[in-house]
Amino acid sequence: MAVVALGAVACQNSSSTEKVSTEKVSASQNEKNISPPMDDMNGWSEASKMAVMMIIANKELSFQTKEKKNRADELIIAKKELNFQTKEKKKRADEWQIANTELKFQNKEKRKRANELIIIAKELKLEIKRSDELIIAYKAVSDYKYALDQSSSVSITDTEGVIKHAAR
Repeated sequence: MAVVALGAVACQNSSSTEKVSTEKVSASQNEKNISPPMDDMNGWSEASKMAVMMIIANKELSFQTKEKKNRADELIIAKKELNFQTKEKKKRADEWQIANTELKFQNKEKRKRANELIIIAKELKLEIKRSDELIIAYKAVSDYKYALDQSSSVSITDTEGVIKHAAR
């Protein structure tokens, strides 16, 4: 058993001053902050026993204070990290809001363009229908012209009577 010197304590007894050595506390007891076994203190005055217990209690309080300070330091670091993360999340939220606004604008523009394309498609259908009607009308006129050309003799003159076109 390793012996650790915790110091010496002077205690006032009713008849004399007694110097109490606290060297009886082992290293393992000091590390665990446990008081020495009471049977090791047989023959000690109550004041001496109390002094040893006070030293041990002070060491325990000192240890707890250091642990609390370490925990407080850890909490300060954690708070700073949380503040940083909160700021980053706010930035990201602002970026998402801007992106959503841009997407809404783009979707609106796409709907406008789609409506324009629908109108153009309808106009093209009408133009194709008109073109088909013109092709049919042209074929009918061509057929009439061919029939006229085949069945009669036609001549076209200007205002002075000069023949410009003659068909058999």
